[in-house]
Amino acid sequence: MRDDLRPLQELVQIYVLQEQMDGALEVLRNELKRNPNSSQVKLLLGDTAATAGQYDLAIEQYLQVAGGKSRFRRY
Repeated sequence: MRDDLRPLQELVQIYVLQEQMDGALEVLRNELKRNPNSSQVKLLLGDTAATAGQYDLAIEQYLQVAGGKSRFRRY
């Protein structure tokens, strides 16, 4: 995993500014597939998902970074 995530962050920001949230999330999901243990990518995915209103995805990513388990069950 590269240490400098600025290019990824900037690409995601471009998608967000253009209100193309699906594109931003897709880029991040692809990056996470390449680097599944990257806490930085998970946090960026969580933040972007929250911005997109996809709160379940955001919480899932934050919990993975924190190493915790959800106290909430999905119905």
